[in-house]
Amino acid sequence: MKTANSAVPDKVATALRATKNWQGVTGVDTYSSKGDLVGKHLAKVVVKNGKFEYFKTTALK
Repeated sequence: MKTANSAVPDKVATALRATKNWQGVTGVDTYSSKGDLVGKHLAKVVVKNGKFEYFKTTALK
């Protein structure tokens, strides 16, 4: 919204699709022309006996 200088969804989406090499909390983020996050993976965890346990890692699509 800051980059788009707007809260209008279409303007925010356009700004997001143009984002390349942005330093975020989880590393450097780049978005495709469709607005998809490029090159990131998601670690999935489950709760067993009240504790978080690693399940698997998948690529974000």
